Amino acid sequence: MNKIGPALFITLIILSLVPVSAMAGNLDGRGVSGIFDNVDSPSPRPAMASPGTFSRADALTLATGEDFLRAAVIDVAAGFAYFGTYTQPGKIVKIRLSDFSRVAVLPLNPGEDFLRSAVIDPAAGFAYFGTDTSPGQVVRIDLSTFSHAGTLSLSAGEDQLASAVIDPAAGFAYFGTYTSPGQVVRVDLGTFTHAGTLSLPAGEDYLTSAVIDPAAGFAYFGTNTFPGRVVKVRLSDMTRIDEVMLQPGEDRLFTAVASAVLDPVTGCAYFGASTAPGKVVQVQLSDLTRVDALTLNSGENLLRAAVIDDVAGFIYFGTFTSPGIVIKINVGQADLSLTKTVDDAAPNVGDDVTFTVTLNNAGPNPATNVQVKDVLPAELAFVSATPSQGTYDHVSGIWDLVDPIPVAGTATLDIVARVTGPGAVENVAEVTASDQFDPDSTPNNNAPAEDDQDSVTVTPQQADLSLTKTVDNNIPLVATDVRFTITVSNAGPDPATHVEVTDHLPAGLTFITATPTQGSYDPVTGVWTVGSLPANASASLEIVAQVAIGTLGTVQNTAEVTASDQFDPNSIPGNNEATEDDRGTVTMTVRVTPFPVGGYGEPADPLALLAPWLALLATASGVLLTLVELRRRGVL
Repeated sequence: MNKIGPALFITLIILSLVPVSAMAGNLDGRGVSGIFDNVDSPSPRPAMASPGTFSRADALTLATGEDFLRAAVIDVAAGFAYFGTYTQPGKIVKIRLSDFSRVAVLPLNPGEDFLRSAVIDPAAGFAYFGTDTSPGQVVRIDLSTFSHAGTLSLSAGEDQLASAVIDPAAGFAYFGTYTSPGQVVRVDLGTFTHAGTLSLPAGEDYLTSAVIDPAAGFAYFGTNTFPGRVVKVRLSDMTRIDEVMLQPGEDRLFTAVASAVLDPVTGCAYFGASTAPGKVVQVQLSDLTRVDALTLNSGENLLRAAVIDDVAGFIYFGTFTSPGIVIKINVGQADLSLTKTVDDAAPNVGDDVTFTVTLNNAGPNPATNVQVKDVLPAELAFVSATPSQGTYDHVSGIWDLVDPIPVAGTATLDIVARVTGPGAVENVAEVTASDQFDPDSTPNNNAPAEDDQDSVTVTPQQADLSLTKTVDNNIPLVATDVRFTITVSNAGPDPATHVEVTDHLPAGLTFITATPTQGSYDPVTGVWTVGSLPANASASLEIVAQVAIGTLGTVQNTAEVTASDQFDPNSIPGNNEATEDDRGTVTMTVRVTPFPVGGYGEPADPLALLAPWLALLATASGVLLTLVELRRRGVL
């Protein structure tokens, strides 16, 4: 990497660990300069972990006549930046940061020309623009109404206000003149009056840069001389304390910024070059090493003004062009991490499961234009989605969060899906877009080890149920009892729940009793409610029925598994498919004679064999007596 040499004639913005109390901008009046401002932020930005990538986020071309942007301030809390034009008279253009749009323009009065420096007091609601005129003028702007709130004309010789710093707590602003020798003019902000002038010694000329350390009570002004000098001024009594003369070649101090605390390891500076097209150079301050550079688009030339939103992580550069262009540069970091969970990792086929994607932002900046991709696999059917912010498109799988995720903020997405197949499925979610650099992950690179991607696997339950059915006598006699035994077994791998078997006795069989090893049997519906059946376990049911009188020939009795929560790999409950192993049938041949044709078995007990014949005889006798009585009564 290249070392930065002396005398860079470019705009400078520094990202520091602790927001500075106030910063100033400067312009040299001859074509190369910069101005920047940074005030206490209402939400101080945490330290950046390391220098990150930066990029051109957008550009806003202003209206005709809003030319040559050379001064700028920013009100981070209110969400606006204000750019002053180097025109006659000067104009102030108000930019809304949230949607990066031009809100309004405020033309100043004749004579309030060539806006060259600026400071802001957001708490009081005023900005102060210094003119490059003789004598200099300070124009006060009411930010709440965006209106002219007064002009302070300085004394003769207090010309060309090229730099400025502000101490809002003490209630003073300090403007450096582009004169020889230089002068520091103090302005009382409360009364908006001239509060003193410090004339510097000969040689401490052309004060084009300034920084302030309000806690220590000093301001430092850089000169546009060969070599450059830095003059230390005590603020309490407006006294010059000392100067440091730089080495030959360290000339013309056009820009400067300071922080109450600056981390030399993690701090970064961003320099805007007065080139065509403009360039932004990133510098690591710990060793003054050039990290990277960003070339802007054609026409985005001569970067002369800049402000930083150190909460959101954006820099806004103004071009010295006609019309002016405001370039939005993304320098922020947002450490996004994503987790994904499911409420039931072992559902049943047909169940609804809820996936929850949780996105966290560890900062140090809010994350903007964030998108997450979560495409449901084929075995999951989309039911509904509930994002905590933004919208979710289940076809593309894109969750567009729309609104920024603040530092330490969280966003969630709940997706309800229905399990349609028995196979294990992995559902992946990943951050696919974010404006900000992420120090430990890259959006949309499909790297499972990174913390912006996570997945869960859903493994539907399976229970392989089979059924067997037997009868103790498949050639029963009329009016005798038969005993059916139904056995249902679960080969797993998961327990089976809410198991039901249906065995509805056919015509010719009269229910006597039922004895299940578990559950209950309803002879009316024929449903054996088995309940739960562990893997590698079985349950059985014995049904005793009597062969009804008048029943002859073949009688079949079928039992089938008709319900189970779990998917069965080789059968479907209740589909009456004879070839499946969850169905069993026995066939009986009912006899009315103890001597079956074809030599069935041994002769039975003679008394038992007479029973069906006696029953038939009784039936025939009853029918005969009934006919005789009907004839006697004349019915027949």
